[in-house]
Amino acid sequence: MKVFRKADNTLGILKELFTTKKFIETEPGMIYNPVQGVYVPLEQIPDPVFSKGVLGKGCGIEPAEERIYAPFNGTVSLVPKTRHAVGVTSDDGIELLIHVGMDTVEMNGAGFIPKVTVGQKVKCGDILLDFDKEAIQAAGHAAVIVIVVMNTREFADVLPVNSGAIERSAPLLKVTFAKD
Repeated sequence: MKVFRKADNTLGILKELFTTKKFIETEPGMIYNPVQGVYVPLEQIPDPVFSKGVLGKGCGIEPAEERIYAPFNGTVSLVPKTRHAVGVTSDDGIELLIHVGMDTVEMNGAGFIPKVTVGQKVKCGDILLDFDKEAIQAAGHAAVIVIVVMNTREFADVLPVNSGAIERSAPLLKVTFAKD
């Protein structure tokens, strides 16, 4: 059994702070991947509201981790009572919905732990939400994460810039701003 001294604990905390929280340089109109996993084209998301683009253009990610990170610098605009999603508005006006799992609203918050509140400013890479993938699957739901630009019509286009296995914080979607 190892006995921890206070200094050991302090060093561990400092190490975690400096190794897990990295500054991510962002560019206007870029949405960075909020969760490590595998890219899923919008049309293949197992819910017609998302797959037909009813809420806007975007994509899905089959998650390889159980934490959602901010996809750009902005402000938290939505954390529903059911805690299964987070809305974030970028500093350049992109209104993004990050929806964890299909039909997970039925879980009434079980398996979801928001780390932010509405109105909170976030930087790209900040933690937004933790979730339990096994709980989602045990409840009979697909765990795919949906990333949708809710105000798609305000832009010239929203296009994927990556596919396959994608690391967290890698470029994911590019929003093309309408020309004046």
